[in-house]
Amino acid sequence: MSLVLSCPHCQEWMYIEKKDVNCAIFRHAVFRATMEPIPPHSSREECERLVSQNAVYGCAKPFRVVLSKTPVHNDDFVAEICDYI
Repeated sequence: MSLVLSCPHCQEWMYIEKKDVNCAIFRHAVFRATMEPIPPHSSREECERLVSQNAVYGCAKPFRVVLSKTPVHNDDFVAEICDYI
């Protein structure tokens, strides 16, 4: 099952497989060549490099997936801005 969320940085839509919500930290980017997500703990420098080289779709900024404070259903999630780790 996929989550469809809006990036809290660029407001573009993104898809996340629910099974991939482990530590709940992500970067909003997939590699253009493979459509695979970039590593979730990529550094700011690596993310900026990927964006500047046009190697990814997405802004590559960090966010975390959390349960909505006002869920309509038991599993409503939202994306929140977080810092690079």
